[in-house]
Amino acid sequence: MFSYRNYELLSLLKDRGRAIKNLRWENVDKINTELTWLVRSKYDLLTTPNVAFVTMKTEKGARDLFQLANINILGTNCTL
Repeated sequence: MFSYRNYELLSLLKDRGRAIKNLRWENVDKINTELTWLVRSKYDLLTTPNVAFVTMKTEKGARDLFQLANINILGTNCTL
């Protein structure tokens, strides 16, 4: 499982949900414009994982993993 730097996106989606719930259609249009700009301008940032959550099936697998100094995840060297 991965985590992404998408706080701005999630915040705008929450704002849009509230605007729809409250029937504030002018706000929905404004937020949609902001969402479009955000996705177009920061697509790589929004879609590149910044944290990986890894689980091991066995205790031995976990111990073996922690013995590694670096791990390559999606082309990026990561540390534990």
